[in-house]
Amino acid sequence: MDQATDEQEKTLRSFPEGQRNCYTLPSIPGKRYLLRTTFTYGNYDGLNKTEDGSLFVFGLHIGVNLWATVNLTNSGNSTNTYWKEVLTVAPDRSISVCLISFGLGTPFVSSPEMRRLRDSMYPFVNSSVSASYFSRLRFRAVDEFISRYPMDSYDRFYLGEV
Repeated sequence: MDQATDEQEKTLRSFPEGQRNCYTLPSIPGKRYLLRTTFTYGNYDGLNKTEDGSLFVFGLHIGVNLWATVNLTNSGNSTNTYWKEVLTVAPDRSISVCLISFGLGTPFVSSPEMRRLRDSMYPFVNSSVSASYFSRLRFRAVDEFISRYPMDSYDRFYLGEV
C-alpha cells in the first residue's frame, strides 16, 4: 500500500468474519444516487492473493440484491485499483452496501462512496431498475488515465488515453 498515490488507495477495511458485512449510507427516499466502491488490495495481508493463482472473489449487494461480483483472481499488480459503480434509487432513508463472502478470499473495500444525482439524470433508473457501470470514456486528450471531479461535478469516473 506504500506505492498508492491517492489517499483512498492507502487504506482499506477487510471483513474476515461473517458472510455479510454492510455499510448503511444515509439517503433521501426516491432520489437517484451513484454508488461506487473502490478496491486497492496492496498486498495488505502479505499473501499476494492477486498474483498467486488463488481464487479471490466476493460479492457486492445493495440491500439484499446482487449488484456485482468482485473478482481479483490473477488481477496482477496488487497496487492496481478496481472499482464498481451502480446508479440506483434510494428505497428509504438509507442504502445498505454489503460485501458478501463467497469463501474465496477475505472481502475488503478501500472506499465506499455515494453521490447524489440530479432528478433529471438517468430517467430509466427507478425504484425497480438500477444500472451498473460498464464503461465511461472521455473522447479528448487527457492528462490522467481517470478523470473525475472537478472535471465532472458528479464525480463520475471517465477513462481516457494518456
